[in-house]
Order: sequence, then C-alpha cells, then structure tokens
Amino acid sequence: MLTWPPKKSDYPRQIAVADAIYAVKFVRKIDDIGTLGLCDSGEKVITIKLGQSRADTLLTFIHELFHCLEFEYHFDINHKTIHKLEKPVAALLFDNFL
Repeated sequence: MLTWPPKKSDYPRQIAVADAIYAVKFVRKIDDIGTLGLCDSGEKVITIKLGQSRADTLLTFIHELFHCLEFEYHFDINHKTIHKLEKPVAALLFDNFL
C-alpha cells in the first residue's frame, strides 16, 4: 500500500517519459555542492539524494520529472517555475490518487 509521502521503496525503479525509459536511483551523494536531485537526459537516469525527508524526496522527484519532460518533449521551463510547481503537483497527486 502506498504511504504518503511515499517511502523510498514506493518509487518506481523506472519511469516512462515519452519514448524514453528513465532509471530512478537513490544515492548517498550526488556532488560536492549539495545537489538533491539530478536528471541525466543522456543516460536516462533520475538520481535522488538519500537522507531527505519523505516530503522533500517527493518534491525532488517531481522536480526532476519536470526536467525529464523538458528533455523528452523539447521545451523549456524556467527553473523558478519548476520550483513553484513542485508543491502544487504533489498536492494534486495526494488529493486525487489517495
């Protein structure tokens, strides 16, 4: 059963975005500057830093999904806009899928 916010084990190991399949990986460290998430469109990998709260992990995952959409559908979203959309999308999912 899905918990809210999701536990690490609730996340898919892969996610389809357009015609691409992105692996979803959780790691202890992404870089030396404290990056919380990363979308690598070349390797088709979403990387999420472990150690965040469950709520923050969800927001990071949603954030990186927006980057996947940008890459796969060839459009740009202002990074500030992506940050503004994280919480409303999480609320939309919670309100409609649980």
